[in-house]
Amino acid sequence: ENCVLQRLMLSGNNPGESGLLRLGDSLTSNSSLTTLELEWELPVQQCLGALGTDTVLDLSSREISTASSIVLAKLLERNEVATSVDLSHNELGDRGAANI
Repeated sequence: ENCVLQRLMLSGNNPGESGLLRLGDSLTSNSSLTTLELEWELPVQQCLGALGTDTVLDLSSREISTASSIVLAKLLERNEVATSVDLSHNELGDRGAANI
């Protein structure tokens, strides 16, 4: 029987910048993972644009930090559907905003 990973919970871990870059790269080719939880919950397939319907991606108030923005940036690179992304009320900082 085949099993697929749909939710990955990594809260409380500190993979570092290189680990987050590798994680982001690996998620861009994943079609089964729907939710990634670092210190925030991220709808992975929605961020990738895989659902094909969300032109406005609401990621407000998700506690996205500077470090987490690395993973988010990798996912958004593959999104060809979203025309705008709401990142209000997050803790991105200048570097996090630059990552995205």
